[in-house]
Amino acid sequence: MLCLAAGCARAASTNAWERTDAYVAPNFEAFFPDDPVASARLDDLERTGGLDRLTPEEATSAIQNGLRRSTRAKLSILRTFGNRFIWGRTPQNPAAIELMYHAAGAPDLPESDITSYWAVYFGLSVAEHKTPNILRTLAEICMRSERADMFSRIQWGVRDQQADCLAYLKPFLDSPDQSVRAKAQLVQRFLKQELNPFVWATEEARKRAEVAYRDQLPAIKQALSEGSSKERSSVLEKILKDRVHLIMDDSFIPAFAACSRDVDRRVRVSATILIGDRWIWSVETQKQNDAAIDLMLQLSYDPDPKVRYDAVYYGLSTVHDKSDAVIHRLVDMFFKDRDNSDICGRIGWGLMFGQRSMPDNVLRVAAQYMSDPDPKVANLAAQWYQAQVQSSSKDLKTEPPAALGTNAVGEIRNRLQVNFRPFLVRLTDGQALLIRNRDNLALGDQVVVLLEPEDHIRTIPARQIAALEDLPSAAPTK
Repeated sequence: MLCLAAGCARAASTNAWERTDAYVAPNFEAFFPDDPVASARLDDLERTGGLDRLTPEEATSAIQNGLRRSTRAKLSILRTFGNRFIWGRTPQNPAAIELMYHAAGAPDLPESDITSYWAVYFGLSVAEHKTPNILRTLAEICMRSERADMFSRIQWGVRDQQADCLAYLKPFLDSPDQSVRAKAQLVQRFLKQELNPFVWATEEARKRAEVAYRDQLPAIKQALSEGSSKERSSVLEKILKDRVHLIMDDSFIPAFAACSRDVDRRVRVSATILIGDRWIWSVETQKQNDAAIDLMLQLSYDPDPKVRYDAVYYGLSTVHDKSDAVIHRLVDMFFKDRDNSDICGRIGWGLMFGQRSMPDNVLRVAAQYMSDPDPKVANLAAQWYQAQVQSSSKDLKTEPPAALGTNAVGEIRNRLQVNFRPFLVRLTDGQALLIRNRDNLALGDQVVVLLEPEDHIRTIPARQIAALEDLPSAAPTK
């Protein structure tokens, strides 16, 4: 019987992760039954969003009984579960942590290893105080794993209990087996934050590719440039699997460009990922390749949504020095290509990533979309712009501005004439209100009445108006 009450006594808990009398390792096979009926129910709950509506006890039971045979993405199931009951929750649900504890022990098969990773990501790594059993489990997972993302997540998760977690490496560091000692020394460097797991993994992959594929590069380039869709697909699969692109120079970009025009969307998807990873995403110190960025701009117009998403995820969102053309494309996709909510989240992150001036440039471009002929786009742009301006207002550390005075209403009236342009009303408390339509505004002698979304009426005394500001003009596209 699992302890479901958040306040149950830890010392008396039967949850494996809370045991203080003995170490009980995660046991995926024993904890998750082989129940095809329960798995079908879990699949249905995940597909319909029903997991969000279950009580903690119901959700725990549904996932415990159905996870093993579930055909749905483990990421979606464990993300929903972890975010509801563990990550950032006070108190955290002990039964939810217990489920994640055993899910982290999933067999080391390619498809099951993902289960282990998501259980660590959304469960064990964000447990507020990691018990000795959790810390030992995380150390032993590192010893079994070869995944850079797993090392990185555990490195982050134990940062506040680093010494306690490192103590569980001692048996491996003292092992008579030299290979075990070497792996333990590597994990020790990860956990001490002396080595970036992704940098390590990239360098290891580069070494393997250099040995295995250096002599084959001319033939690979020719196949990418001139091969059939089938030939290209086969070569791209090999490149992705063995990370052969790590030993490719800029002369390969035209070959990948040829793949980006292939009729087979699978070829275009693979090419997009590889172009972005090799010449944009992974470039940290040197200048990112302009030809690769131009290719990503082209691929962001691809008819296939997966290609467009990958062009943003691996390419445009991670450009350090975004040109106006890149900003324009990202903003345009944010407001108009919204079938996939994940792409909007990535674009939102990408628009704030890069130069310090980037947010100002983004606001300048986004302001144009409030006049879009599509009312849905115009409304979305106005809501987003208002939220960004309001957020920046909260960050101001200056004294509250003085009121504009008795001329505030008169100045607003002048702005509502024939050549009306959207503008901001800045209030003395720092708030900024977007006026994008003259029909939503009514003026009195010393009062302004604004009709906001959902027919909410806001009355603003003139004495609270500090300034009227023009929206930034869009810079010319480069």
